[in-house]
Amino acid sequence: MLTIDDQKARIMIVDDNRDNLRVLSDFLDEIGFEVWVASSGKIAIERIQYAVPDLVLLDIMMPEMDGFEVCSILKNNPLTKDTPIIFMTALSDTDDKIKGFELGAVDYITKPFHQEEVLVRIRLHLKLHFLKVTLAEKNELLEQLIQNLEQKVIQGNTKLEQATTQLHETQAKLLQREVKLEYNYFHDPLTGLPNKARLLTQLNQTIEFSLNHNYHYALLLLDIDRLKLINDSLGYSKGDILLQEIAIRLQNSTGVNNLIARLSSDEFVILLEGIEHPSEATELAERIQQEYLQYPYELDGYQIFVKASIGITYSFFGYHNSTDLFRDANIAMQKAKDYGKKGYAVFEPKMQVDVLERLNWENELRQAIKKQELCLHYQPIINLVNNSLKGFEALVRWNHPSRGQVSPGKFIPIAEETGLIHDIGWWVLEAACQQLNFWQKHFPGFKGLVLNVNLSPPQLTAVDFIQELKIILDRNNVSGENLKLEITESCLLEAVEYRDKIFNQIKDLGVKLCIDDFGTGYSSLNRLHEFPIDTLKIDRSFVQRIDPSSDNITIAAIITLAKSLNMDLVAEGIETPLQRDKLKDMGCELGQGFLFAQPLESQAATRIIQDCQILTNNQSYRWELFSKP
Repeated sequence: MLTIDDQKARIMIVDDNRDNLRVLSDFLDEIGFEVWVASSGKIAIERIQYAVPDLVLLDIMMPEMDGFEVCSILKNNPLTKDTPIIFMTALSDTDDKIKGFELGAVDYITKPFHQEEVLVRIRLHLKLHFLKVTLAEKNELLEQLIQNLEQKVIQGNTKLEQATTQLHETQAKLLQREVKLEYNYFHDPLTGLPNKARLLTQLNQTIEFSLNHNYHYALLLLDIDRLKLINDSLGYSKGDILLQEIAIRLQNSTGVNNLIARLSSDEFVILLEGIEHPSEATELAERIQQEYLQYPYELDGYQIFVKASIGITYSFFGYHNSTDLFRDANIAMQKAKDYGKKGYAVFEPKMQVDVLERLNWENELRQAIKKQELCLHYQPIINLVNNSLKGFEALVRWNHPSRGQVSPGKFIPIAEETGLIHDIGWWVLEAACQQLNFWQKHFPGFKGLVLNVNLSPPQLTAVDFIQELKIILDRNNVSGENLKLEITESCLLEAVEYRDKIFNQIKDLGVKLCIDDFGTGYSSLNRLHEFPIDTLKIDRSFVQRIDPSSDNITIAAIITLAKSLNMDLVAEGIETPLQRDKLKDMGCELGQGFLFAQPLESQAATRIIQDCQILTNNQSYRWELFSKP
């Protein structure tokens, strides 16, 4: 008996185009099908006399004997009359399709074909074929049993009725199985939403209909932000529950005539059909963000706030296939993720240019690392009480040969996305320790100088991070006490299972830890005491909003928190004497910003150390210009 197992199904491809034969047969063979090929209808008919395939992919336009004639011969052959035939053609005439269906074909695949569509259609018709064969065998068994029962009818009608009932139940179960198989094939098991296969089927039909009629649609590609962070911190089972709840809210946000599907782990798609104006899609995106996703989800005692990035594109761009449609929706979604304050972005042709430009940036950044175009600048960190120099923050810069100096805000996100941040991060640590070693050798009185180095989350979670950090410290004869690693608040939540171990190993080396841009991230304040943090950096956005007539509650709260946990405080972005004085009065002892100095090249930073005067009473380091009014 045949079973529904496409890994063993036999498929014959009939096409006089050898390139088509090769491409399609290689693809299906890789999937696991047993593939037979025939370069003409005559060869196909001859081979089928010896072995019958489970499905035939048949080209229409062939010399000597076209696909219609081959189909007619196969359907009149008792051996192959039930074999499903799918026509492959570039013909779009409805009469040709009707003719094929009248001859007994089960489906059409339009050339040039898309591999995903071919695979979906083949598997669907194989399942239907095998189920039909199975049902026929059951029916044949039913007929045999009925005949036997009729011979024994004298022995009792009760047994006959019982057997008939059992057989009907078997038949009903087979039909239920067929329905269930089809449902499972086209639906996501976690959320119950249509899956990618169902979406592509509907999308291809919609695209074709739109091209031939005055009919418009929009595609919304929705990516759930920070789902990996939620999975890492709360566990994948809680993440699955969250996805189920998100799916319910999304279903409630869309009309019954619109298709919503789960595309991947954290991506959903909404196909908005029959729109009359582009604003219908943007209004839906706003409604999803403001009415359905802004309210928190309750998970295991936690309130989880979900944000999504939505990319939108329209049929007005004249799409002919789903590949281009998804490409542009994804470009718009990435734009929303990077820059969209509204949480969504509408595709514009210019965005494709931006993507190419980003690719060029990536290639140039790779070359910059090889050609040593990166350098470090150093911004002084000042004691606000006595204007003494306490250390520097090392900041990476890119001296581009044609673009000039490139801001880290431009190339660091690209580096993190492409993995180049690992190479850059190790170079920054090495160069910073080399500079620190130079200062300690040439200025023995500055042994206590501390150098802050920014660390990215991917670098912190690298398997060999601690080992490499120790090697760099030893190679440059630098004590860990002179190095302070700045991490973001997100590092406290990411890679929970490794975080505590890594932090403790860092502290074992004597290296200090600082939370950069504190107050802007997602860290849990009531758990801050659990982490071995030495310093909090007040984000520049709070410093810029300092008002002499107000209590500056946020900064005051951060200062109180740091003092209660015995942590140092550094205020970033100090640009005016008013900000400096207010911070000093509130109890913030350290600061950095343009009021004191911009990030400096190594030579300029060295001159600052040279100009500092050693105060005999506390052996700290002072530069008089730091006390500018």
